[in-house]
Amino acid sequence: MNPYSHRQVARIAAPLIISNATVPLLGAVDTAVMGHLDAPDYLAAVAVGSTLFSILYLGFNFLRMGTTGLAAQAFGRAQNSELRTVLGQGFLSALVLSLALILLQGLLGSAGLTLIGADGFVEKLAQTYFDIRIWSAPATLCNFVLLGWFIGMQNGRAPLILLVVITGVNILLDLVFVVGMDMETDGVALASALAEYTGLICGLALLRPILRDNPGTWHLELSEDVTFLHKAGLRQALSRVKPGGHVILDASRTLRMDVDVRDVIEDFRSRAKEDDISLDLKSPEDAKVAWVLSDFNKQAS
Repeated sequence: MNPYSHRQVARIAAPLIISNATVPLLGAVDTAVMGHLDAPDYLAAVAVGSTLFSILYLGFNFLRMGTTGLAAQAFGRAQNSELRTVLGQGFLSALVLSLALILLQGLLGSAGLTLIGADGFVEKLAQTYFDIRIWSAPATLCNFVLLGWFIGMQNGRAPLILLVVITGVNILLDLVFVVGMDMETDGVALASALAEYTGLICGLALLRPILRDNPGTWHLELSEDVTFLHKAGLRQALSRVKPGGHVILDASRTLRMDVDVRDVIEDFRSRAKEDDISLDLKSPEDAKVAWVLSDFNKQAS
């Protein structure tokens, strides 16, 4: 099948269009639950707070777009390890940036409300909204990374599920907190925060089978002296390699290796053939250990 056909493009784009169509529904529910309160200040405060976060998170959209581009390049080259690197770097960046937002929440909140022009009771309510929702920053930014990574993997279904879950949980909790529990702007903010964390859990659940189906490279570097004390650790590490994976066993620095360790490597070599695991061995240059690995090296090649 042509990966650039209209059908393939539509397969990726259609779920994203549908998922983005759910966003106005959330705004309508927020307006409805706030509108039933006895003062318009509550609705104004939620509008101010939502606008503030929209502006704030707009500056971090590079987490999604940048991740999409890098993940797409790695996916196109079938570099599974690079896919994991892109995802890990994205998560690390998201967590560092979200920590900075939380630490600077006082400055950001006051400056944002001043620039928007909120005052009086609306400013107080909007500040409450901001103080609660800012704690969802780690989940929100990590969700940006997940969305970008899924799109880069040409997976339109996962972003659809993720965004629908976030929107659905947000709407449900809005009704529970504001209508059912008589909360105010704090209820809407809490609903948004919990929805983001629920979405993150859902995204990680969607991520797991994708990573399992795209195993990366395991690079195991052996020390100069590999004794029976290393046997258990090496066996445990090799047991974690999934079918279809790639293992680089670097013994280039090894001078001495116990026979027990060689047996572990031999057992893994047999499993590698059965589980379609690609195995590369970097043999030691020292002749003292060459006899230990020579047979394994021939069979692995």
